[in-house]
Amino acid sequence: GIQVIDVGIAIDEFQTMISQVGTSGAITQLVNAQTGAYRGSITNTIPVSAGGWPNAPLAGITAGDFILDGSSQVLVLATGSRVAPLVVANPQLPGSSAVLYAPESISTEAGTLTSGASVTTATVGDKQIAVVTGTGTVADGNGGQSAVGNVLVVFDMTNPRQPIPMGFVALDAYGKSATILGGTVFVGTNDHTIMVSLTNPTHPVISGTIESFGGRLSITMEKTIWSADPNRQSVQSAQLEPAVIIKQVSIFSKLISGDINGSPEPPVFESVDDNYLEIQVVPYDSTIKNGLLTLNYSTQPPENIGLTYNEKGKAVFKLPVGKQITGDIIRAKATAIKGNGEVIEGKSRSIPVGTAILVMDFNNNTDVNEAEDLPLKKTNKTSRWYPG
Repeated sequence: GIQVIDVGIAIDEFQTMISQVGTSGAITQLVNAQTGAYRGSITNTIPVSAGGWPNAPLAGITAGDFILDGSSQVLVLATGSRVAPLVVANPQLPGSSAVLYAPESISTEAGTLTSGASVTTATVGDKQIAVVTGTGTVADGNGGQSAVGNVLVVFDMTNPRQPIPMGFVALDAYGKSATILGGTVFVGTNDHTIMVSLTNPTHPVISGTIESFGGRLSITMEKTIWSADPNRQSVQSAQLEPAVIIKQVSIFSKLISGDINGSPEPPVFESVDDNYLEIQVVPYDSTIKNGLLTLNYSTQPPENIGLTYNEKGKAVFKLPVGKQITGDIIRAKATAIKGNGEVIEGKSRSIPVGTAILVMDFNNNTDVNEAEDLPLKKTNKTSRWYPG
């Protein structure tokens, strides 16, 4: 079934639990289904009955705004791992009355869908759609159906009470998750990601794959796709459009004037070593040769530096030793220029600038205390002791 929670209440209950048993204990209570913790945040429980299951096991869930009975309404879409391959529910209605659509299976001449693993929704063109990955069949072109296998199904959600399956395509692996960007569905499998074009939603077409990149997927506004991959026990990212990335670096410097906290005067640092900013174009286009690096400082005028990219799409800029920098952050941004003159805009990178303050246990009383130890540091007096 489906449960609806009030996130505000859940956060309040979590904070209360932290005050009672600490953060670790609160997290333990959060993931322990037997304790009943945080159940006060549940505002609705919606049982989904299908195929003889009083509470059908569901594998994927999402929510979105749909036009229902002439007005906009947030609806929940889910998919069943054994039955009810597409469930539509209105979370504003209580209990089982919230279920608007939950067939045991879906069968058309174009294909069938018997169970689901993931569901997502988007607007493509002027049509609200839902996409479900799961198991089923696809029409074989000869009036029959393929063997049961992995499929992706596109639904017309114009009428949420009666979604219309409008497009089927077979997948080469089980689709564990799906997310949509523009007119493309990205389907995460165990070991790769399948891209499905929705240029014509009635005839979805495989348009490519991202190898060695799968699992649970999410896409950011910067058109970066993220993967939580339990097989590799890692989080990975892939760039969907060309981007210029400045690799993370810190500028270790000494304070020469001002206050490190910026009051009353902003700090002025001087770099103690050469620092190299590495700029990378991903994916690389062989027509890219040049670009621009812009460094913005807190109070100093910005610097614009011309870049030359090598055959691997990499450029390097050196900030020399002795460079004076006002403020503790440099905001850097780079561009790359393609052969046709198109400019690829880079992502902004905040580069920390600063020093390190080391306080030692100068009086050797096994307690690092600034009031006692800093005066000894200034007089260069230290003592040593060895346990007997």
